[in-house]
Amino acid sequence: MGIFGWQTASLLKKAWQLYQQQHWRRAQQLARQVIERSPQPEAYYLLGVIAEERGQPLGAQAAYEQAIALDPWHAAAHYRLAIVLHDLLSQPAAAVPHYQRALEVQPEWVEAHSNLGNAYLDLGEIERAIACYQKALSLNPDLPTTLYNLGLCLHSQGKLTEASACYEQSLYLKPGQADVHNNLGSVYLELKNYRAAIRQFQAALSANPELLAAHYNLGYALHLQGNLAAARDRYQEVLLRENKHPQALLQLGQICLSEADFTGAIRYYQRCLDLNPCNGSAQAGLATALLETGNPEAALHHFRQAVALDPNGADVRLNFALVLLMLGHFQEGWEEYEWRWQQPTGGLRTYAQPRWQGQSLAGKTLFVYSEQGLGDCIQFVRLLPLMARRAQRLIFAAYPPLVRLCQTLPGIEVISTEETPPPFDCHTPLLSLPRYLGIDKDHFPKFKPYFPLPAHPPHSIFNISKPRIGLVWASHSQTRTTAQRSCPLEYFLPLLREFEVQWYSLQKERSPAEAEQLQEVGVIDCQPYMGDFLDTALLIQQLDAVVTIDTAVAHLAGALGKPLWILLPFVADWRWLWQRSRSPWYPSAQLIRQPQRGDWQGAIAQLRTALQSHYRMLSNGIPN
Repeated sequence: MGIFGWQTASLLKKAWQLYQQQHWRRAQQLARQVIERSPQPEAYYLLGVIAEERGQPLGAQAAYEQAIALDPWHAAAHYRLAIVLHDLLSQPAAAVPHYQRALEVQPEWVEAHSNLGNAYLDLGEIERAIACYQKALSLNPDLPTTLYNLGLCLHSQGKLTEASACYEQSLYLKPGQADVHNNLGSVYLELKNYRAAIRQFQAALSANPELLAAHYNLGYALHLQGNLAAARDRYQEVLLRENKHPQALLQLGQICLSEADFTGAIRYYQRCLDLNPCNGSAQAGLATALLETGNPEAALHHFRQAVALDPNGADVRLNFALVLLMLGHFQEGWEEYEWRWQQPTGGLRTYAQPRWQGQSLAGKTLFVYSEQGLGDCIQFVRLLPLMARRAQRLIFAAYPPLVRLCQTLPGIEVISTEETPPPFDCHTPLLSLPRYLGIDKDHFPKFKPYFPLPAHPPHSIFNISKPRIGLVWASHSQTRTTAQRSCPLEYFLPLLREFEVQWYSLQKERSPAEAEQLQEVGVIDCQPYMGDFLDTALLIQQLDAVVTIDTAVAHLAGALGKPLWILLPFVADWRWLWQRSRSPWYPSAQLIRQPQRGDWQGAIAQLRTALQSHYRMLSNGIPN
């Protein structure tokens, strides 16, 4: 080395010493002196390092690029340039080739493998990121951050067991990482291990009380666990820190909805939508809350918005259908109602033969099968004789309790849903018939009682001269609306004493206490005589009228054309339409609705008035 070269090397060494002593300006001056004498890649590299330290990423980038121009295999310059591009300038794609060149020079550079994985992770190239992290860990297994990032990749692929192992090992090597605890909690949340998830979110908050994601996730885990009060408190904690947190607002709306606080639900959903009108869950939640407060038109608007945002959401499409049907928009409602089959509990039957979708049935055998509840089947079997006239043969699979009743329908071959059907050409679920028959408010099937019951001798319990009225007060079907539809028997008891009529209990299931109450007020219990629905129909045939809540008995009495009062909750099932006092499905039925949510006593008061009017007309000889 000549004197000139020796002086250059000495200046460069001195510049690095000044840099290490944090005398950055003097180090920078010496590095520039070196470059003026003889451009050296190491001098440019030092300028890049100093620029990084001084928060000058563009200056660092330029310096590293000069170093690489002079020495294309300068591994450190490639590595630092990649860091600047990725971490400081948010250009992961530009960083990748520089990490790769650094690794060509130093294939076992652990940090370069790990950071290349980070760049791929930010680019969404998960498989490549995983390969980089695994290579880094093969060289050094004790890298908590790399383990965490590998866990993130595996987590994103749904490999929950592998992801949790990475998170746990990261925490073993470096306890107290709030983000790692939070993500491990998220894994447990997906595994539905809510207790373990809650412990991890609490650990995250112990490590970092300001970690907003952990506050929200803890609330969500408590929510899913069913601890609504604690979940609500945690969501409120999120809003104290960030009052425009859309997910916390959404979940508070969901809690209010589940607790029937519909006013509160509307408030939270609306705040959520003010932040993001395209939140489909908030649109659907707001629609549900508006419906429950008696505003189905507004509910329809928001369900329509929710459907536009999530056109493949089976739940929202079905709820949209039910509101359409409730408001009498039958044509669109029947179309949307087909989304019931996309739900996990849909149960659409699959056969080699095609579904009937309105095509000609001339010379064909059509197989129709029951769906939904017993009341649904009673309501819609009225359409089977219409279909029987179109097909050469019609086979209907009825639920076992309905088989004998449905066998009274003319022209229908009835089997049980538990039987294998005989050969057929095409098939359809029962409640799809209205769609293809075009039933709407302008094309409604003309009603006449549609179960021609066999002759049957009068039962001895009906040998009473007073008017005879049947009563049903509770539903025992396993649906979410059962409790809303059932009216406590004690609300009826005063009414049962007020009229010169004989009451008959058509309640199939009742408690011993209820049986005792009925006996005390002289109600005759028909339960011992009620086997299947044909038995019940024959009993109803011998009554003068029926009073019932929304149950299968309501449909049966209506189908028989029996005078009928149906007590309905404030927001009733779609089939009773909205705020109607009469039903197009059952002309003999009078609909009595709760005047406000949960007000059965108000409904009973309306029933009392209706019965007084009805029986006053009877006593005056005026036909009913």
